[in-house]
Amino acid sequence: MHEIKYDWFYENREYLVGNILHTKSLLASLLSPTNDSRDYPDDVGKLPVWTHGEPLPCLEILSNTFHLTNFEKMILVLCAGAEIDGEVSALCSKLYKNSSTKFPTFDIAMRALPGADWLAILPDSNLRRYHLITVHSYDDVPLLTSTLRIQERILHYLLGFNSVMDNTLDYLVRPVQLTAPVAPSHRNHISDIVELYEKNPNKTKLPIFLLRGTDAESGLLVAQNACHELGLGLWNIPGDLIPSKTTDEQMLSGILSRECFLSGNALYIDAVDLDQSAKRTIARFAGRTMVPLLFLGTCDSWSFVSDKPTITLDLKRPTREDQRQMWKECIDRFMLNNTTKSHYLAEIDRIANTFNLDAVTIEGISKKISLMQDAEEDYDPQRLYSLLQSSAYRLTKNRLGDLAEEIIPVARIEDIVLPASRKSMIKTIAVHFRHRRKVYNEWGFAKKSSRGLGIIALFSGESGTGKTMAAEAIANELGTDIYRIDLSMVASKYIGETEKNLRQIFDAAETKECILFFDEADSLFGKRSEVRDSHDRYANMQVGYLLQRIESYDGIVILATNFKKSLDPAFIRRVRFIIDFPFPDEASREEIWRGIFPSGVPLDSLDFKFLSKLSITGGGIRNIALNAAFLAAEEGTSVSMAHIKRAAEEEYTKIGRAMSTAEVGDWP
Repeated sequence: MHEIKYDWFYENREYLVGNILHTKSLLASLLSPTNDSRDYPDDVGKLPVWTHGEPLPCLEILSNTFHLTNFEKMILVLCAGAEIDGEVSALCSKLYKNSSTKFPTFDIAMRALPGADWLAILPDSNLRRYHLITVHSYDDVPLLTSTLRIQERILHYLLGFNSVMDNTLDYLVRPVQLTAPVAPSHRNHISDIVELYEKNPNKTKLPIFLLRGTDAESGLLVAQNACHELGLGLWNIPGDLIPSKTTDEQMLSGILSRECFLSGNALYIDAVDLDQSAKRTIARFAGRTMVPLLFLGTCDSWSFVSDKPTITLDLKRPTREDQRQMWKECIDRFMLNNTTKSHYLAEIDRIANTFNLDAVTIEGISKKISLMQDAEEDYDPQRLYSLLQSSAYRLTKNRLGDLAEEIIPVARIEDIVLPASRKSMIKTIAVHFRHRRKVYNEWGFAKKSSRGLGIIALFSGESGTGKTMAAEAIANELGTDIYRIDLSMVASKYIGETEKNLRQIFDAAETKECILFFDEADSLFGKRSEVRDSHDRYANMQVGYLLQRIESYDGIVILATNFKKSLDPAFIRRVRFIIDFPFPDEASREEIWRGIFPSGVPLDSLDFKFLSKLSITGGGIRNIALNAAFLAAEEGTSVSMAHIKRAAEEEYTKIGRAMSTAEVGDWP
């Protein structure tokens, strides 16, 4: 900050007025009959001299910021004079001998001002590119005699009023004012941005910083903190609101560039979840936009080239240690009760190992905890975990939207009827997940591989053999949430939409490392094809994206399919557990029949040995048992073999089969 020992506001205005008087004198000299050349006399009016040091007057700041030539600066002064000095307007009218001409033209500027240059009126001149002036031209008026008007925003700025942004940007620009902590692993990126900015003297030649992260907030936090260290503010604009029409895009680029420089703000363009067309528009827009710093926030790869160099900074998902530090920072900040604070700090390891949250979510939950504790005297750890559970659950549900269906796990591993070796593998999946942090982190296996800590399992077998039930049982065993992915909502014919939906699913699930259950996975994880057109290429990119996300996911992904051979071999190589669910034999079917009815169902004398001869899957057995129970309830009796026979006949009809004598013989 500069110590101001004078009335800068008054001196700034006087400096502008002095420049206007000078240009007014030059206009008056054009009316003198003795002025036959461009050699102006020395006494037409002297330019004022600023003697107060820093800060400079607004006219000079504006001129330096936008690299105006002296001729361009004087055009700006001339236009400002026409707005606030009636004598300037009168001189313009006299020069054209037309009382309706009250504003200067480029012709007047060329004749009256020294250093005249046609470049000043070109569309890409700094005066016009940054919308400092407007050329009011009409079809029947030559460009040379079109009137020039200063933008009202610039006039106010020159007079010393810089608090109001151009109102054409009100719908678009939002100041970034996040207070969440930055992940420690992201701080090196902030240092890189600051260092590059400080070393580059020409701020209009800085590269674009592409901040690629797993969530939009991480990029915003990095950009905001870098700007804070540099003494800049930060504006955020949605990328999908940038117009695709070239003329509109150019106008927006110029106005935004002007406003960012005048207000000392960098620009962050939110390019998350945009289609290819919007990305091309943003790349073109970013290339021509001149601001102190320009950031692009995205969650996927970026292959579009702009006119500026681009530096990509990959913002990895906050590590467990990052989250511990962010929890500590937020608890220190929001909790005033030192005793309560110490209790929560002691729980940080457990919290960070249970939940996988971003900085903004951690800050929000910490605020809620602090408000809750303000009203309570005693420390209650259960309240903390209830709040965390409900917050993580709501966050996951909101982010998943209609793309997945939550399964409430009821089945237990003990309920599954499978060969012993396969049932043991299902138990092993739960064991691997439960102890993965000890094995990978504490025992060091994570250093041997760059892949995630997640588990990919493939369940193959025909419908009804227990794949969904097994997935549900694993969730029940681990006490975690499980979601069945609705492939009809995920897969899209529009290029890029499927990847967008998949990213949304994985980002949401990572909140609490849910189990993701992809039923009929072969439709989404099919083999890559030979590239014949753009659709084949994008389909293969989709499979590649799936491979990357599944491998980096720290939870459990279960792929269920009836056609294992249809899956892409690249998926098979990454699968840790492959469990085949066979069609149940008679012994297995008898075990299923014996356990299919809940204890509250009244049963007649059922011959489970006989029922095991029905050649049908466990899912079919469940349907028959349920239908038989409804038939018995309607008759007000116990479930009998007769009810099961009727239900079995209906089930066989549904699946297009007939009950053969070889299967059941004479029904009891």
